[in-house]
Amino acid sequence: VELVQGCSEREVPVVALSDIPSTELERTVLSLGAVAYVPKNDDPDALEQVVQLAATVARAPSFIQ
Repeated sequence: VELVQGCSEREVPVVALSDIPSTELERTVLSLGAVAYVPKNDDPDALEQVVQLAATVARAPSFIQ
């Protein structure tokens, strides 16, 4: 959670990963500015798609401002 806070302050896109699925943690990191929350046991292809989405969001002019 602290890492997400620090990255959000610097406008760095964050994909939060956790080996313990938690809707409370998901809500927290998303409210702190994470682009997505992915349980570690999720499909690797799904994780790749989320990371690609985060990279796209980071390059978007509205994110950079």
